[in-house]
Amino acid sequence: MSARPFRYRQRAVLGAVLLFCMPLSVTAQSAMTWTGDTDTASGFMTGLATSYETKKRKHIELKILNTSAALASVADGSSDLAGSVRLPRTDHPKEALLNVVPVAWDALVVITHKSNLIGNISLRDLKRVLTGEIKLWSELMSGGKGTIRLLRRKDRYAGVDADVQRIFFPNAPADFQLPGEALNDSTAVIKTVAEDPAALAISMFSHARRQPIHLVAVEGVPVQRATIIDGSYLLYQPVYFVHKRSIRKRNEMQRFLRFLSGSDAKRVLTRNGMVPYVDGLGLVGRQLNREERIRNLTGGE
Repeated sequence: MSARPFRYRQRAVLGAVLLFCMPLSVTAQSAMTWTGDTDTASGFMTGLATSYETKKRKHIELKILNTSAALASVADGSSDLAGSVRLPRTDHPKEALLNVVPVAWDALVVITHKSNLIGNISLRDLKRVLTGEIKLWSELMSGGKGTIRLLRRKDRYAGVDADVQRIFFPNAPADFQLPGEALNDSTAVIKTVAEDPAALAISMFSHARRQPIHLVAVEGVPVQRATIIDGSYLLYQPVYFVHKRSIRKRNEMQRFLRFLSGSDAKRVLTRNGMVPYVDGLGLVGRQLNREERIRNLTGGE
């Protein structure tokens, strides 16, 4: 198989350090515009923006677009900041010019209808579902009936789907497309899962946890904040803020990024089931072991 289609720069920690260390100006600027997909907006950004406005008397305008469009809006200057659960693509000329700040640790989670009795799925079986090798619910659980309705997002570079590909198909060809029925966005995916007992999809924990759906344990480990921070739930995932290298609203950006390191922002993230990035730095050191374990559990490629 050829080289992986997504080539991401590992600049997250460096970008965070540089931005948090920049000196603040005493001159206040106008409110920022943040753009992101429904996972990041519903998962944590709505709460962060509300808290920031309450504490700092500064308004952040929120816009909801798919991941690719959100990053493009930052690249073309129509947004100051974007939320993403994937890193910018280095094979894309505009995204390659963007910088990232890691915000928190979230997790990919397998979701089904709340009436679905599947309690656990192995990574091997999950990959077999994604490849189409497993098509029937009876192949995943005793008493399962009917065909699995696998769902994904239309945006080929949607954050969740890009991370699924990176984890399960790291050596996929450039034209690889995750299988499944394509829906507009994560909101449509979750809505369909909530309505259809045959549906199965992957979402972000922070977005899915309060929805009327069933969250499936992976390798016998339920997804929750405690299992994310200790690394026992293997599908943990950083989430990022993305900005241009030349920050248009530098003063306001610095204020907001400093706010993210404070107790108010940490409370918002924790309340949404997430782990503030600095509180989960131990997960960075586990990455290589985690990837090797996932390869072993899925049978590799």
